[in-house]
Amino acid sequence: MKISMKKISDIKRKIEIIISSNLVEKEISNALNKMQKTVCIDGFRRGKIPKSFLKNRYEPNIRKNVLNSLINKNFSKFINNHNIYPVGKLDFIITNNATTSDYHCYVHFEIYPKINEINFSNIKIKKPIIEITSEDLDFTMNKLRSEYVRWEKSILNIKKYDKVTINIKPIQKNIIFNGNIPIITFIIGKQVISSELEKQIIRKKLGGSFVFSLSHKIINIEKKHQNNIIIDFLISIINVEKNTFPKLTSQFFKEININHVKSSDEIKNKLRQNIKNQLEYFSNTYIKKQIFNAIIKSNHISIPQQLINEEIKLFLESTNKYKLNKFSGLDFLPFLHKKLIENLKHQVKSKIVFKKISFLNKTKIDHHELSAVMHNILKINKIPEKKWEAYKKNKNFIQKSLDIALQNKTLKDIIQKINYTEEKLTFKNFIQNLEQN
Repeated sequence: MKISMKKISDIKRKIEIIISSNLVEKEISNALNKMQKTVCIDGFRRGKIPKSFLKNRYEPNIRKNVLNSLINKNFSKFINNHNIYPVGKLDFIITNNATTSDYHCYVHFEIYPKINEINFSNIKIKKPIIEITSEDLDFTMNKLRSEYVRWEKSILNIKKYDKVTINIKPIQKNIIFNGNIPIITFIIGKQVISSELEKQIIRKKLGGSFVFSLSHKIINIEKKHQNNIIIDFLISIINVEKNTFPKLTSQFFKEININHVKSSDEIKNKLRQNIKNQLEYFSNTYIKKQIFNAIIKSNHISIPQQLINEEIKLFLESTNKYKLNKFSGLDFLPFLHKKLIENLKHQVKSKIVFKKISFLNKTKIDHHELSAVMHNILKINKIPEKKWEAYKKNKNFIQKSLDIALQNKTLKDIIQKINYTEEKLTFKNFIQNLEQN
């Protein structure tokens, strides 16, 4: 048994495992001996089945199981001994050497990127000191109205800021696949769907359809090359909605958690208090982004494609409420806006950095801390309380909450070590800075 590893790139590795044919044959023989003692087959007494009979019937499956067992056992031992942490799916390729009859297994995989040692005392950030003015209250009210817009179905031409739902079906040789491809809902101009796709959707109407062509990358790991093929997709527009801003009614104030108010002054006081309640969350996000950007400057972080794909899938599932497993055979990246992809990559890098710091600091989260973060997320995202219990049982939501809780606790430890200056901002300027960064 020989094992060697080759570095392909910063995050890509290839391990070669050579298994001698003698070892494989010995393990097959041992498996047949064990089977001979235990298996029951009509026409034979237990323990009296000829080994040659078992070999003729079961040898191919036994050989496959033996090879998998030897490969998995030795691969796991190797990566554990060398502190290697693979990311996502492992690609195994097994070949048989015609000359020696030995088996060669090649394992291609990605690893988590290395983060250099971080000297937090060299990091300088700005800690926001936020003032809430009358202009900030007007700004916040308009932001809330834009978040709570009313959507109404439309048969008019599609324009910017309309909400559109499309169905995507791949086409091959003019035959539409019979796969159940999930529909995607998005707002035109919000940098979710690719600019090229948006251009073709704008000015069309409900019920319209068109063919959208993409260059798709097919990678052959064994032959070490990739081909670009053109895949055509049938895009069907199955819903169009236009928005109107809600009026300042009691129902709207109830939706934004401003209840039992009788005057404009009471509304402003409630709104001011709501802003104050969320300042810690917004301030942490602002500080976290500065710390992350400072760390990135001293680290070139390559991101494993598997992590990017998982982040994209998580985003699409959370925004469209669809599981994309049936679409996993196709690369969804070309359908998305470049800005969105960059933001998602940024999130992945942020998670990698903070997980590394949390690991070094041995940060742990208890049930109370996790529950507090869950409640905060649900409140900020305006999830009705009757749905909270369902969210708390969702694995993706639990993991997202745990990541945020770890980041928040790690952030508190970091702030004590770094240098910062206070930055006075109005709430409006603060939010605008946060959105730009």
